[in-house]
Amino acid sequence: MSRKVRLDILQAMLPLVVFDGWNQKSLRASIKSINLPKGSEELYFPEGALEVIRFWHDQINEFIESNIEALNKPEMKIREKVTFGVLSVLEAIGPNEEAMRRAVNRLSLPDAAVQGPSYLWSFADSIWRAIGDRSTDYNYYTKRTILSGVLGSTITVWISDSDQNKEKTKLFLDARISNVMSFEKSKFKVIEKLNNMPNFAEVLGGMRYGNKKNRRKKY
Repeated sequence: MSRKVRLDILQAMLPLVVFDGWNQKSLRASIKSINLPKGSEELYFPEGALEVIRFWHDQINEFIESNIEALNKPEMKIREKVTFGVLSVLEAIGPNEEAMRRAVNRLSLPDAAVQGPSYLWSFADSIWRAIGDRSTDYNYYTKRTILSGVLGSTITVWISDSDQNKEKTKLFLDARISNVMSFEKSKFKVIEKLNNMPNFAEVLGGMRYGNKKNRRKKY
C-alpha cells in the first residue's frame, strides 16, 4: 500500500471534512478529487474515516519526533523542551484547526471513544521519549497522564483561539506546563529525601547486633 497515496488522500480530505465531517462521504470525495478510481477508499482506508484520522495522528507523531530531534536539547531546560513538544503538535496541525475540531467531535462518539485519549497519550509519549525521558514504573505513567491532559486542554483552547499569533493559547500552555513541572519538582524532592534517609536495613542490623553486645556486657 502506497504511503504517498494515503498522504494525498489525507491532504485532499482535510479541507473537505470542514464542511462534511469525518465520514465516508468526505473520504469518497477526496478520492474523486485526486482522480483515483472509484472505490479506492476500500483499498487505502478500508476502515473508513476513522482510519484516516488514525493515519493523520501518525503523521503528527512523526512530525513531533523529528521536530524535537532537530533541537539542541542539551542547552534547553525540561520545561522548554516539553513546551516545544506541545507547540510541535500544534504546528503539525497547522492551518487544519477546523479539521481537528471535527476530528475531536468524531472521536467523542461511542464507536471511537477510546481512540481520542489514546492519541493524546501517544503524543505525550512521543514528546517525553524525544526529549530523552527514560522513566519507568509510576513516573512513566504519571508523566504521560499529566502531559496528555495538558495537550487535550491546550488543543481545545488553540482551535478556538482566533488570534493569529495564538497569544491566548501560549499563555494557557505556559500555565499548564507549570503543572508538569510541579510534578517534576516534587518527584526530585522525594528522590532527594529518600537518598538522604538512613538505610533501615543497616539501622535494624545495628540495633540487633548492638543489643547482643550489650547483653554480653551485662552477663
